[in-house]
Amino acid sequence: MFRRLDRYVLRTFIGPFVLASLFAVGIYAIIETAEKLEDVLQNYSGFTEVVAFLSRYHLYRLPILMPKLAYAITMIAVAIALVRLARHNELLAMKALGLNLQRVVLPLVVASFVIALSLGVLQEAMLPHVAGKIRDTDMKGGSEDDPHVYRDVMVRDSRGNVLVVQTYHSKQHEFADAEWMEANRPENQQVVTRVKSGRYDRYNKVWLMTGARQFRIGRGLKTVPFTDEIWETDLMPRHFTEKRVIFELVTTGKLFEMAGQIPGLERKLWVLIHSRFAFPFTIVALVLVGLPFVVRDDVHGAMLGVGVAVLICVLFYGIHIMLIDLGERSPLGLPPWLPGWGSTGLFTALGIYQFRRIGK
Repeated sequence: MFRRLDRYVLRTFIGPFVLASLFAVGIYAIIETAEKLEDVLQNYSGFTEVVAFLSRYHLYRLPILMPKLAYAITMIAVAIALVRLARHNELLAMKALGLNLQRVVLPLVVASFVIALSLGVLQEAMLPHVAGKIRDTDMKGGSEDDPHVYRDVMVRDSRGNVLVVQTYHSKQHEFADAEWMEANRPENQQVVTRVKSGRYDRYNKVWLMTGARQFRIGRGLKTVPFTDEIWETDLMPRHFTEKRVIFELVTTGKLFEMAGQIPGLERKLWVLIHSRFAFPFTIVALVLVGLPFVVRDDVHGAMLGVGVAVLICVLFYGIHIMLIDLGERSPLGLPPWLPGWGSTGLFTALGIYQFRRIGK
């Protein structure tokens, strides 16, 4: 009996999930198109070329867009499915038959986890293929506040040396708070140069540094004498925007490798790694929290539950972003797993409590 009921509940969920996905992606595409249309029209002429570029632009971004939207999409789809069951008095009939409502909605929880896990696997599989194409179609500048400012930039020169810059200004050709790591050194002789600021001398075609300190990383962190003011590299200003590493386009396996090689970004990378592993469990936690608000016998109560489910997603986003920001930049020294799993753990505990309340 439950096997047939599971299939029926899942069919009730799949339709709203597909529609919510199309709606969310469509809204995002419209907003992005409106923001970039002026730049696109400056680079492409003709209706066909513009449509072709915008189609490629949005298609290549789906593997990184869907996981970001999956929280709200899944919550809304689950809520709509239960509203449909309530509208036809099916939940009331199930209760009258003595069915456990926790067991009735369990397929929705399992489906949420499977969808989230599938999106995570799809992202990992697609990133190596779409990363270059996303770069080719990227017309966005730096930060939202200033298109000339890029944050958390990582570039490599032709010798494999790595530069990590917290802030780079593409118009003034200046950077601040940087770490320069030399390649091809034994593990116990690695050298890191920390630079307070730097600028490009376009007349002499060299980079000038101020506030530079050099450290040798072996069994401990040891300061070594360093008085150079000229940074020897073949990196040009344009490389900071053309060759920069965009971390959301890097696979998790590559992030593991980079976290062990780049001390300056180790904390940020580990926070990102933990966040990716927490992703499938986060969606399940949000569904568990929202279910009691939507599992109602009356349609009006269930519709109110849909609004509560949306508010739960907004609350989660706020807490999650705050913890991520604290984990990446705060001097509190939080362990990287706490920002990555903190909001997920909090909502999972709340979700388990809420799930036990269903039908009571």
